[in-house]
Amino acid sequence: LTGKYVTQNFFPNPVPGTGGVITQRTYVFSPAGRFERQGFAGATFSPPAGQPGVGVTVSSQNGSAGSYRIVGGNTLQLRFDNGAVRRLFAFIPDGRVPRPKLLHLADGDYLPKP
Repeated sequence: LTGKYVTQNFFPNPVPGTGGVITQRTYVFSPAGRFERQGFAGATFSPPAGQPGVGVTVSSQNGSAGSYRIVGGNTLQLRFDNGAVRRLFAFIPDGRVPRPKLLHLADGDYLPKP
């Protein structure tokens, strides 16, 4: 694998008012077998128009890095620099090409970004 892959989700506020939650996860893979993982989550909520209340906005970011390899055909093994190991189901519809058009991991579909 090589390149940057991103998945993004938006969850609208289920109660009357405005706002919702957005999440974004990014993996950057190098041909040398290294990866960087970044995550972002943000939320904003406001009361319905004309109703009393205060709007709230929060956000958070995190990141990590390590080495990766594909094992057993459909498993992406991530070995983080802190020693932790995580295995994710991985499916690449294009087959084993360096820069696939879609990367499906256990937690979402990731599209390539420049």
